[in-house]
Amino acid sequence: SRRRHTRYIGDWSSDVYNIKKYIMDVHGFEEENIVMLVDDGECEMPTRENMMNAYKWLVESSEAGDAVFTHFSGKSESVCFD
Repeated sequence: SRRRHTRYIGDWSSDVYNIKKYIMDVHGFEEENIVMLVDDGECEMPTRENMMNAYKWLVESSEAGDAVFTHFSGKSESVCFD
């Protein structure tokens, strides 16, 4: 017989906001220097085009000596077949 299993791992969108708060509070990153792509209706969507544009912005706006931080959070899905 065939079996399928799917699971959702946690609330990934809150991870992004928690990391943003952490890098601002602890490491001094300024909000205007942070780009967030989140599928939550509040931020730009994390489409391929938006991700490529965000990395282009990061490369073009960074200077020697800058600290750069990238983070990915996402849901996980497992599919098993017997």
